[in-house]
Amino acid sequence: MNSGIIQNFDYGLKFRSKDYVILMITESDNIASNKLIDYLGIDNINRTIQELGFKNTKLLHEINFTKYLELATTTPYEYARVFEMLYKGEVINKEVSNNCLDILKRQVHKDMLVKYLPPLDMILMGDSASNINYIASKSGGLVWEDDQAKNIRNDGGIISTKNGDYVISIFISNIDDLRFNFDNKAIEIGGQINKLIYENLTKNNGKFKI
Repeated sequence: MNSGIIQNFDYGLKFRSKDYVILMITESDNIASNKLIDYLGIDNINRTIQELGFKNTKLLHEINFTKYLELATTTPYEYARVFEMLYKGEVINKEVSNNCLDILKRQVHKDMLVKYLPPLDMILMGDSASNINYIASKSGGLVWEDDQAKNIRNDGGIISTKNGDYVISIFISNIDDLRFNFDNKAIEIGGQINKLIYENLTKNNGKFKI
């Protein structure tokens, strides 16, 4: 099963590598992801991951759900850590980090993070009237209806507000809701988690209080 929009285009349309990156991130386009995996090579991708300091993150296979049940591995900590490094300009260099963030800010699928954030702030995001400057994020998920793999939803990224910025990473597994929609149980739970963090930060003038 392929997700994304490339499959709907007419044959022969030409893309730049950056176009594939944009579609992979913003639309979770599996065809774009596989084009980049084929172009860069799994070994090269994993070598870069290791050089960046991620010991528990690894790309195992191309995206092919008919052949592979495990596509990659990571941890919530390392998922958050890469966003922290991007925020600090530490992924390759500041220019590369900023280019990555610019694409992550265009994310279409960010239901979990925005579910319970103030609607007006979301509508006016980036405007002086909004408390939210930007959200740079990447979500993901897998669905299986048998015991061969877990039903998983995850999201993570940077939420920049007028009161301060924070990095968040949420991984939820073993849920019994297979739907990919705004009312999915994992989206509800993750949304509530992010709401608590967001409200804690904004109510305490940019500082978290337990």
